Amino acid sequence: MPKVSDEHKAEQRERILRGTMEVFARKGVGATTMGDIIEVSGLSAGAIYGYYSGKDDLIRQAAEDVLMSRRADLERLAAGNPLLPPHELIHALLSGLLAELPGPAIVLQFWAQSHADAEVRAVAERAVATLGAAMDSYLTAWFRSKGMTPARARTRAALVRPALISLIQGYVVQTALGIAPDVDAYAVSLAAALDGGLGPS
Repeated sequence: MPKVSDEHKAEQRERILRGTMEVFARKGVGATTMGDIIEVSGLSAGAIYGYYSGKDDLIRQAAEDVLMSRRADLERLAAGNPLLPPHELIHALLSGLLAELPGPAIVLQFWAQSHADAEVRAVAERAVATLGAAMDSYLTAWFRSKGMTPARARTRAALVRPALISLIQGYVVQTALGIAPDVDAYAVSLAAALDGGLGPS
């Protein structure tokens, strides 16, 4: 029997997760069954259970993938020159998130699931901590580029990071409820609101 390559395994795992996210967007996390996931993935039950132990395992993996993708976005943007100002950074992160998800309400459902499932909560806490550290690193570099000393830049980054993350979360909630402006219009609003408040002074 031929050996299954690591690349094939990764593709199958991604195929299953992609199908799972589609069902979550259409039916909701709570109402989705493994039968739904098996049907949309086009794979056998045995094939899926060979990669994931069940629905809870898929929820945890999907939640982690969504959150950790934003860390990858931050690391990519941190390599840019010049660095994006904070309002453009938020715009880029939100654009990436919305492009990746079949529906923003999934994020709210993951948050809700974290209250009922300790393992999902642990995944969320770990991912948020990692994302926060990446945001701190980015902001520190941005403030340094504006002439701040390293110590002051780190202090400033730690001060503003919670507010910036809240602006991202707030937009996701509004989008899920269908009351958010277009993401480009939101970026314009952010620029107006943050202008001066995030400068080096």
